[in-house]
Amino acid sequence: SYFNNELVARLKIIEENRRLVLYNKNKGDELESDLIKRSTKILHDGKVIGHLELSLTAKAFQESKRMILWSSMITGITIIIGVILTSRYFLRMLLSRPFQQLTKNIDDFAEGNYEISSSDFRYIETDSLMQKFIAMGEKIKSRERSLTEVNYWLEQEVAGRKKVENNLKTSEEQLQSIIGNIPSMLYLKNLKGEYILVNKRFEKIFHLTGAGITGKTNEELLN
Repeated sequence: SYFNNELVARLKIIEENRRLVLYNKNKGDELESDLIKRSTKILHDGKVIGHLELSLTAKAFQESKRMILWSSMITGITIIIGVILTSRYFLRMLLSRPFQQLTKNIDDFAEGNYEISSSDFRYIETDSLMQKFIAMGEKIKSRERSLTEVNYWLEQEVAGRKKVENNLKTSEEQLQSIIGNIPSMLYLKNLKGEYILVNKRFEKIFHLTGAGITGKTNEELLN
């Protein structure tokens, strides 16, 4: 039975005088360092007549350890899944109504209804969150009022500037009309000696247009 046992890798019996009596080695690729070795004395009438050396393979132990490990992992995963599902069920039961109320208040908030009072929610689970929403709503309303005031001021400013621009444009057109119709030659220069304004009489004498004169000096016109 020893020789047919898969656990037995080596079996050796040695007499007291170190003469080998029996040696059996099962086929296997185990290294000597991987074997579990045990030895004992063989006694007869209280005297040592030999030694027994038995080497066992660790494959069976490793396979058993692997099975125990897999079994523990599967059991652990099953327990974790059970805990998650149970917790999810109870959380849904406990938080369903508070979060429904919270969702409704958030929808109102998103639609611009910032008038959310503490009486709109009565669940401690969402109380602190809704308090923050109310505070944020107050800040938004305050900023909206400020933006409305700023927008009104900007509209008044834009309207005033447009009126000034229109008046300035009308004045420029009137001035241009007066200058353009003066029978005498008329022009204006800047400090660099460049023409910035000429009338029609000037253009007629020099056979040039205003666009061809403005920004140029006398030397540039003569050349």
